[in-house]
Amino acid sequence: DPVLDDDDQWSLVEDLRRGLEEGQLVLHYQPQLNLQNDQIVAVEALVRWSHPKHGLVPPLKFIPLAEEAGLMGRLTEWVIDEALRQSAIWLEQGNEVSVSVNISASNLLSSGFAGVVDELLRRHGVPARLLVLEITETTVISDFDGSKIVIDDLLALGIEVSIDDFGAGFTSLAHLSGLSVRELKLDRVFITGLAAGGRERDLQLVRSTVELAHALGLRVVAEGIEDGPTLALLSTLGCDLAQGYFISRPTPAAACSHRS
Repeated sequence: DPVLDDDDQWSLVEDLRRGLEEGQLVLHYQPQLNLQNDQIVAVEALVRWSHPKHGLVPPLKFIPLAEEAGLMGRLTEWVIDEALRQSAIWLEQGNEVSVSVNISASNLLSSGFAGVVDELLRRHGVPARLLVLEITETTVISDFDGSKIVIDDLLALGIEVSIDDFGAGFTSLAHLSGLSVRELKLDRVFITGLAAGGRERDLQLVRSTVELAHALGLRVVAEGIEDGPTLALLSTLGCDLAQGYFISRPTPAAACSHRS
């Protein structure tokens, strides 16, 4: 893959700067299904880059480049801005769905981040409760005290924070009780093949995590759902929301459907 060649790294960074300016990036949205009423109540916004020379560049390739080049602030602000623009369109159409956006440690801990998000919400006229910011366990671990302050600031604005890939790091639920987060997204390693049997340990881990999360007042999202039996099992385990290819692949906004 020529995109990965060391000699092309700087060129790709410059292309990314240009892509941000010229509108080469787009958002796709992956629906989240409420397991209690079978309704699509939320979506996760996922950025895609259609490079004019290399074609579709995977996020796992260009997001680390953005971090290294100091572009994550601009990139994330663009993603939130675009996600809220689309959210406002859905609201006008009578579809009230929460939109989740992934946030890196450099975003969360940057000066004035909460104020930037608040300004974008006001610009688009979207209620703060419809925006969920996803951070990973490693982000929290990198600076617990700093993360706590910003998460509290976001909550004061009405914005919910979700811990993504929960279970992949070292954060305990007891540790999380000190954070004003509202949602946990279970790491997909616990979900993959769960319904196939022979994963009793994963089954117990998911059940225990859901129970403890609910005891702390947290919503639980299971991602990586690729078949019906897994979806049904997670429903019986008490998961609140589910996300994955079985429900829907990430799609452009126009293709998102809302179950009734």
